[in-house]
Amino acid sequence: MGVKNFIGRDTELEQITSHFATPRIHGPLILVLHAMGGQGKSQLALEYCRSSRQKRVYRAIFWIQAHDEGLTTRSFHDVAVELGLKTPGDLLEPRLLLSLVKQALEVYEGRWLLVFDNYDQPQQFKNIKDYFPEGNARCFVVCPLLMLYSNEWRYLDHFQITWSRPAWNTDGIAQSRCG
Repeated sequence: MGVKNFIGRDTELEQITSHFATPRIHGPLILVLHAMGGQGKSQLALEYCRSSRQKRVYRAIFWIQAHDEGLTTRSFHDVAVELGLKTPGDLLEPRLLLSLVKQALEVYEGRWLLVFDNYDQPQQFKNIKDYFPEGNARCFVVCPLLMLYSNEWRYLDHFQITWSRPAWNTDGIAQSRCG
């Protein structure tokens, strides 16, 4: 999965890069990306990941499907397999799996990033913060604009990037294109 011909959103990419370059002493460094549906939030996150991988900013980048707790738990299962903590066939109780992955990431050597994509149901999935590891964590949360007004973020130390319109070029064509 990748973004072909990604153009525009340079300001947002610079903001993301600058935020995640900030040293953090305690707790995870969190960035929340808000925009209306179809504005290119996931594509922007993918482009940041692609660029960061190319520059070797992170030792590992993990993409977490955060639409609901079940998908997030399945994504953490995949992370556990990737980290060598379990085999694909191993079944673990969700809380144990979450604890196992978080503990491994908290002591993981080098910088790493978790991207929580499509976090759009806070009423059903209220405990997303429980999935954020401590330590040198970098967590990138992609969610709809309506989440900006959610109480979920009120008590969470985080940085937000919000926009309400797509980046349009002079021909009226959206400048974030997936191919």
